[in-house]
Amino acid sequence: MEKRGEMDNTIIAFTSDHGEMNGDWGLIYKMNFLDGALRVPLLFRTPETAARGGAGVSDAPVENCDLGPTLVELAGAELEHAQFGRSLAGMMNGATPVREDAISEFRGEFMLADNDWKIALNREGQAYLLFHLAEDPQETQNLAGNPDYDHTEDELRLRILERISTSQLKAP
Repeated sequence: MEKRGEMDNTIIAFTSDHGEMNGDWGLIYKMNFLDGALRVPLLFRTPETAARGGAGVSDAPVENCDLGPTLVELAGAELEHAQFGRSLAGMMNGATPVREDAISEFRGEFMLADNDWKIALNREGQAYLLFHLAEDPQETQNLAGNPDYDHTEDELRLRILERISTSQLKAP
Protein backbone atom coordinates (compact mmCIF):
# COMPACT_ATOMS: atom_id res chain seq x y z
CA MET A 1 0.00 0.00 0.00
CA GLU A 2 2.87 2.35 0.74
CA LYS A 3 4.47 1.66 -2.65
CA ARG A 4 1.15 2.42 -4.35
CA GLY A 5 0.71 5.63 -2.33
CA GLU A 6 -2.50 4.45 -0.70
CA MET A 7 -1.65 4.88 2.98
CA ASP A 8 -3.07 8.41 3.13
CA ASN A 9 -6.55 7.19 2.21
CA THR A 10 -6.53 3.75 3.83
CA ILE A 11 -8.04 2.55 7.10
CA ILE A 12 -6.64 -0.69 8.49
CA ALA A 13 -8.52 -2.67 11.12
CA PHE A 14 -6.92 -5.74 12.65
CA THR A 15 -8.71 -8.20 14.87
CA SER A 16 -8.40 -11.90 15.43
CA ASP A 17 -10.05 -14.96 16.78
CA HIS A 18 -8.83 -15.90 20.22
CA GLY A 19 -7.93 -19.49 19.47
CA GLU A 20 -8.34 -22.20 22.05
CA MET A 21 -7.80 -22.01 25.81
CA ASN A 22 -4.50 -23.91 25.55
CA GLY A 23 -4.92 -25.32 29.04
CA ASP A 24 -5.72 -22.03 30.77
CA TRP A 25 -7.95 -22.79 33.78
CA GLY A 26 -7.54 -26.47 32.84
CA LEU A 27 -9.61 -25.99 29.68
CA ILE A 28 -8.92 -26.72 26.04
CA TYR A 29 -11.97 -25.31 24.26
CA LYS A 30 -13.24 -21.75 24.44
CA MET A 31 -16.96 -22.16 25.04
CA ASN A 32 -16.83 -20.12 28.24
CA PHE A 33 -16.68 -16.55 29.53
CA LEU A 34 -13.15 -16.57 30.91
CA ASP A 35 -10.67 -13.94 29.76
CA GLY A 36 -8.81 -16.24 27.37
CA ALA A 37 -12.02 -16.86 25.44
CA LEU A 38 -13.21 -13.24 25.43
CA ARG A 39 -10.26 -10.94 24.94
CA VAL A 40 -9.14 -10.45 21.34
CA PRO A 41 -6.88 -7.85 19.74
CA LEU A 42 -8.45 -4.88 18.00
CA LEU A 43 -6.22 -2.34 16.30
CA PHE A 44 -6.99 0.54 13.97
CA ARG A 45 -4.65 2.52 11.76
CA THR A 46 -6.03 5.57 10.02
CA PRO A 47 -4.14 8.32 8.19
CA GLU A 48 -4.93 10.63 11.14
CA THR A 49 -3.69 8.26 13.84
CA ALA A 50 -0.55 7.50 11.81
CA ALA A 51 0.19 11.22 11.41
CA ARG A 52 0.28 11.71 15.17
CA GLY A 53 2.21 8.52 15.91
CA GLY A 54 -0.73 6.32 16.89
CA ALA A 55 -4.06 6.45 18.65
CA GLY A 56 -2.82 5.03 21.92
CA VAL A 57 -4.06 2.07 23.89
CA SER A 58 -7.39 1.74 25.64
CA ASP A 59 -8.56 -0.81 28.16
CA ALA A 60 -12.18 0.28 27.71
CA PRO A 61 -14.69 -2.51 27.09
CA VAL A 62 -15.72 -2.83 23.45
CA GLU A 63 -17.69 -5.42 21.54
CA ASN A 64 -17.21 -7.05 18.14
CA CYS A 65 -20.39 -5.35 16.93
CA ASP A 66 -18.59 -1.99 17.36
CA LEU A 67 -16.29 -2.75 14.42
CA GLY A 68 -18.88 -2.07 11.69
CA PRO A 69 -20.10 1.32 12.96
CA THR A 70 -16.48 2.35 13.56
CA LEU A 71 -15.40 1.58 10.00
CA VAL A 72 -18.48 3.28 8.56
CA GLU A 73 -17.78 6.48 10.54
CA LEU A 74 -14.07 6.43 9.70
CA ALA A 75 -15.02 6.14 6.02
CA GLY A 76 -17.16 9.27 6.38
CA ALA A 77 -20.48 7.53 5.86
CA GLU A 78 -23.56 7.11 8.02
CA LEU A 79 -25.58 4.04 8.89
CA GLU A 80 -29.22 4.20 7.91
CA HIS A 81 -30.51 1.55 10.30
CA ALA A 82 -30.28 0.76 14.01
CA GLN A 83 -27.16 -0.94 15.28
CA PHE A 84 -26.18 -2.81 18.42
CA GLY A 85 -22.61 -1.60 17.94
CA ARG A 86 -21.23 1.85 18.63
CA SER A 87 -18.52 3.65 16.74
CA LEU A 88 -15.13 3.72 18.45
CA ALA A 89 -13.83 6.45 16.12
CA GLY A 90 -14.06 9.17 18.76
CA MET A 91 -11.99 7.12 21.19
CA MET A 92 -9.11 7.30 18.71
CA ASN A 93 -9.12 11.06 19.28
CA GLY A 94 -9.27 10.86 23.07
CA ALA A 95 -13.04 10.87 23.53
CA THR A 96 -14.68 9.10 26.44
CA PRO A 97 -15.18 5.34 25.92
CA VAL A 98 -18.46 4.50 24.21
CA ARG A 99 -19.58 1.98 26.80
CA GLU A 100 -18.86 1.15 30.42
CA ASP A 101 -19.22 -2.59 29.99
CA ALA A 102 -19.30 -5.38 27.44
CA ILE A 103 -21.96 -8.06 27.27
CA SER A 104 -21.85 -11.47 25.65
CA GLU A 105 -24.34 -14.30 25.24
CA PHE A 106 -23.64 -17.95 24.51
CA ARG A 107 -26.29 -20.65 24.48
CA GLY A 108 -28.64 -18.71 26.73
CA GLU A 109 -25.99 -17.74 29.26
CA PHE A 110 -24.89 -14.13 29.71
CA MET A 111 -21.70 -12.39 30.73
CA LEU A 112 -21.12 -8.76 31.60
CA ALA A 113 -17.69 -7.27 32.22
CA ASP A 114 -16.38 -3.81 32.97
CA ASN A 115 -12.97 -2.75 34.24
CA ASP A 116 -13.89 -3.72 37.81
CA TRP A 117 -16.14 -6.78 37.65
CA LYS A 118 -17.12 -9.74 35.50
CA ILE A 119 -20.20 -11.88 36.06
CA ALA A 120 -21.56 -14.87 34.14
CA LEU A 121 -25.13 -16.08 34.56
CA ASN A 122 -26.54 -19.47 33.67
CA ARG A 123 -29.87 -19.87 31.88
CA GLU A 124 -31.71 -19.59 35.19
CA GLY A 125 -30.07 -16.22 35.89
CA GLN A 126 -27.81 -17.54 38.65
CA ALA A 127 -24.22 -16.35 38.82
CA TYR A 128 -21.62 -19.05 38.33
CA LEU A 129 -18.67 -16.73 37.71
CA LEU A 130 -17.93 -13.52 39.58
CA PHE A 131 -14.49 -11.93 39.46
CA HIS A 132 -13.36 -8.65 40.96
CA LEU A 133 -11.15 -7.79 37.99
CA ALA A 134 -9.75 -4.65 39.61
CA GLU A 135 -8.17 -6.84 42.31
CA ASP A 136 -7.99 -10.17 40.46
CA PRO A 137 -7.26 -9.54 36.76
CA GLN A 138 -6.12 -13.15 36.27
CA GLU A 139 -9.54 -14.44 37.36
CA THR A 140 -8.25 -16.77 40.06
CA GLN A 141 -10.83 -16.07 42.80
CA ASN A 142 -14.37 -16.98 41.74
CA LEU A 143 -16.63 -15.06 44.14
CA ALA A 144 -19.93 -16.37 42.74
CA GLY A 145 -22.16 -17.67 45.50
CA ASN A 146 -20.14 -15.96 48.24
CA PRO A 147 -22.73 -14.22 50.47
CA ASP A 148 -20.35 -11.27 50.93
CA TYR A 149 -20.89 -10.45 47.25
CA ASP A 150 -24.66 -10.99 46.95
CA HIS A 151 -25.24 -7.25 46.52
CA THR A 152 -22.60 -7.07 43.76
CA GLU A 153 -24.17 -10.05 41.98
CA ASP A 154 -27.59 -8.40 42.17
CA GLU A 155 -26.29 -5.09 40.78
CA LEU A 156 -24.48 -6.79 37.89
CA ARG A 157 -27.47 -9.03 37.14
CA LEU A 158 -29.63 -5.89 36.90
CA ARG A 159 -27.13 -4.30 34.50
CA ILE A 160 -27.37 -7.38 32.27
CA LEU A 161 -31.15 -7.09 32.23
CA GLU A 162 -30.89 -3.38 31.42
CA ARG A 163 -28.48 -4.05 28.55
CA ILE A 164 -30.73 -6.77 27.14
CA SER A 165 -33.86 -4.62 27.35
CA THR A 166 -32.23 -1.54 25.79
CA SER A 167 -30.49 -3.46 23.01
CA GLN A 168 -33.62 -4.76 21.34
CA LEU A 169 -33.87 -3.29 17.87
CA LYS A 170 -37.07 -1.45 17.21
CA ALA A 171 -39.11 -2.03 14.07
CA PRO A 172 -38.63 0.71 11.43
